[in-house]
Amino acid sequence: MKKTVCLWVCWLTLLLPASLEAQVDFSADTTSGCAPLLVSFTSQVPANATSVLWDFGNSGTSTQLNPGRSYTQPGTYTVTLTAYFASGPPQTQTKTAFINVFAAPSVDFSANPTTVCKGDPVAFTSNVTQGTGAITQYIWDFGDGTGSNQANPTHRYSQSGFYNVALTVEDANGCTAFEFKRVFINVEAPDASFTSSTTNGCFPPFQVRFQSAQTFGNHFWSFGNNLTSTTINPSHTYNSTGSFTVTHIIEVNGCRDTVTIPNYINIGQPTAQIQSSADTACVNQGIRFFCNSTTAQSVLWNFGPGQGSSTQCDPNKGFSTPGVYNVSLTLTEPNNCIINASKRIVILPPPPIDFGTPDTFACNPTHTATFTPVGATNLSLLWSFGDNNS
Repeated sequence: MKKTVCLWVCWLTLLLPASLEAQVDFSADTTSGCAPLLVSFTSQVPANATSVLWDFGNSGTSTQLNPGRSYTQPGTYTVTLTAYFASGPPQTQTKTAFINVFAAPSVDFSANPTTVCKGDPVAFTSNVTQGTGAITQYIWDFGDGTGSNQANPTHRYSQSGFYNVALTVEDANGCTAFEFKRVFINVEAPDASFTSSTTNGCFPPFQVRFQSAQTFGNHFWSFGNNLTSTTINPSHTYNSTGSFTVTHIIEVNGCRDTVTIPNYINIGQPTAQIQSSADTACVNQGIRFFCNSTTAQSVLWNFGPGQGSSTQCDPNKGFSTPGVYNVSLTLTEPNNCIINASKRIVILPPPPIDFGTPDTFACNPTHTATFTPVGATNLSLLWSFGDNNS
């Protein structure tokens, strides 16, 4: 009896049409990845199939031939494809644990402090919730062109300003998480540099206007004469002569900068010293005089009685008469400061000199004459004989 049943079943199987054989199959462009995972499915069904039904294993279905499906939750999913025909039973293909979706990490971060002085450290702390895989990489962007691969780095900003900060983490499955915080770090860098309306004065009282390079924050000025100010751009009057050191301190959100300029303000009638190429010269021998000023608004030289004057800064002067001359210089500097200087110059007379010769007459054109200087001692001599010889 058993042999008869077996032969009957085998005979029926041989008589089934080819269209009813199990020919349903499917594939996917990806079968694993990070949530949310988008998968495109491709079906393989007999040509005479009238419809299909997909079961994606996540409560989602489709009747499209080649659908796409987004898996938003981590997990393992079994996918089933069923093909239906006008006659005959449906055909089904099921693939167990076909789609594997990994949980992606999540990330946040903090910093301490978020307002900092230029050059001071900022400690960054990552706050990561791990997904399916272990975290393998940290990528920090501090917003100033630098970054770090540490989990909790420390960074120093070299310039003032507001900085965006971003952190990206990646796990062993290639899943990433990203966090971006705009204008997250405020770096303060006070600038205490300053200028003034003038730095030199002739007579007290003398007023100076100071100008700060930075107009916000708390300001403190010390003018070098035991007087101070907290005005941003103060005006100060000096009531005595001398050289004064000025200090400016500025503080912004606890950050401080200090600039001190020694002997910045100078008040008092200035003096000068005349320089010359020589202190003693002969008549009409040129002497170069130097005023030694690059700021003078006017220059006046007086070379003594009968020797004239000059308005050049560095004139060349030859004295026409022997004698002792008191050369004076007057410079007019900014702020109407008048600088006077003088120098003694000695002009020597030409040395007394004569010469003689016993050979003043000759008949022969070729004649040798002997010349003897008179009154010339310790002098360098240059003779000219009148025949183009010397």
